Amino acid sequence: MTSTTMMRCFIAVDLASQECLDRIKDAQDKLASTGADLKLVERQNLHITLRFLGEISQTQVQKIMEQMKKVGMSKFEVALEGMGAFPDIRRPNVVWVGITKGARELSELFRKLEPEIVKLGLPPDRRGFSAHLTIGRVRTGRNRQQLVNVISSYENRSFGSFIAESMKLERSLLLSRGPEYTVLYEVHA
Repeated sequence: MTSTTMMRCFIAVDLASQECLDRIKDAQDKLASTGADLKLVERQNLHITLRFLGEISQTQVQKIMEQMKKVGMSKFEVALEGMGAFPDIRRPNVVWVGITKGARELSELFRKLEPEIVKLGLPPDRRGFSAHLTIGRVRTGRNRQQLVNVISSYENRSFGSFIAESMKLERSLLLSRGPEYTVLYEVHA
């Protein structure tokens, strides 16, 4: 791989709990049962995105690895609770599970990484960091009200918690069957 090879990458914390994954899968099944036009995130691809990087060079990948190592990682608990949608519940484009406990630690990781990422020539994250776990994307408005009703029914539901022990730099390869993620680098607590 040459230094000019571009890769679509992101920095994430993986969802490290089978129980949480099971509860989210149950909720995704309920969302799917509405008949809404959804693309649900596959179980093996569920993660908390700290920073989407987009297309970056091998040189930038190396420098981001160095910054991740410098920032480091400490263990902390992440509690998943509630469900909502971006931009809002009335016009759902992205369906997410909320993060209560651990949101501050995740935000802190983003805050430490962001200036270093911008120094590498990447544009600043215009939306900033919002602690959430994307579980699906809405393609069209088909059966929107039924979808909104299910999302609302999970507003205060707990999906469990897990201990975040690492952050990963992952490559995202977009394939016809869906994205395939490959871990390029991992920083452990």
